[in-house]
Amino acid sequence: MLDQDDPAGWPSFVFHPSEDIQQCPVCGADGPHSPRHSPYVCLACAARIVDDGGHQIVFADMNECRRADSDPDDPGSWEKYSSSDSFYLDGNPVTVFEGRFGGYVVQLRTPGS
Repeated sequence: MLDQDDPAGWPSFVFHPSEDIQQCPVCGADGPHSPRHSPYVCLACAARIVDDGGHQIVFADMNECRRADSDPDDPGSWEKYSSSDSFYLDGNPVTVFEGRFGGYVVQLRTPGS
């Protein structure tokens, strides 16, 4: 299949054969396969991540996050996070880390990780 447009509006002509599809481990939505970050949580599910206090969290590049109810224009509202911080998705622990080429990656934690 050939993508004519991506969600950001940029034309894209990238070949995505069906074997390059993976499912979100939470909702089952299809997404592009990533051998480096498989299996990762889709963006729709990642938008529901909370901290250990139950506050919704927003993530950005450079290992920064903030509470969703804080002012995004306030530099003091952004904090550094690490993969060992406690974040949850629907009650399940997740690991959040910076992607190889930017952005962030969310994966469900497996027992012992």
